[in-house]
Amino acid sequence: VIPQDDFYKTDADALAAVYAIYDSLQEGEPFLFKNFISDESNVGGGARGDNFGYEEMNEFTHGPSTPKIELAFQTYYKSIYLCNLAIDKLASDTETKVNVKADAKAIRAYNYFELVTMWGRVPLVLHELATSEYAQPNSEVAEIWAQMESDLQEAISDLPLKSQQNQRDK
Repeated sequence: VIPQDDFYKTDADALAAVYAIYDSLQEGEPFLFKNFISDESNVGGGARGDNFGYEEMNEFTHGPSTPKIELAFQTYYKSIYLCNLAIDKLASDTETKVNVKADAKAIRAYNYFELVTMWGRVPLVLHELATSEYAQPNSEVAEIWAQMESDLQEAISDLPLKSQQNQRDK
């Protein structure tokens, strides 16, 4: 365990941070969420009740307290938290750190895209919150879209083209 104050210093730390961000995208399977509330999939299992939370979505009997919906919402904000840490705490003193910060901005924009297209007005969190700041108001949808655009424009200028990346990074 590395204290946060001792992390985000080296290129290796930056790479570990971006790996954690990418890893957060697979937690809770939020990418399945949109398919389960569409006609593109049919949630099944060996027997009725095998996928209860997903069955609720499949049958349109879900609500805001459906565990899978809560998990998806929490997963997006966990990823945003990790993105905000990398953006705020990494210096821009090496190419690796600049690239990681750009990755974090692009992924933060992706998370907000998913949130705003599923929930509409959601809290727009752009830095690590102090405990006293946890109760954030919902932001206007236009403000969220503007932040996504800003993050992506900034990321474009700092990320290398795929043709410029080494094989390991591809």
